[in-house]
Amino acid sequence: METKLHDDGSDLGGGLYLVDPDTREAAQAFIEADPFFQAGLFDRVNIVRWRKVWLAGRWCL
Repeated sequence: METKLHDDGSDLGGGLYLVDPDTREAAQAFIEADPFFQAGLFDRVNIVRWRKVWLAGRWCL
């Protein structure tokens, strides 16, 4: 998990997970297994699909 920061290094709140699940359902299961999710501490969760365009020094599109 990555934490967002202000430019001065102070906590901005929120975070980001980068995962590589096979399905959207697997991504949902991953987040639902998080203890913070289970404790109801997330204000919202957004699952966003990404495409790798640059990997190991190679253009992948």
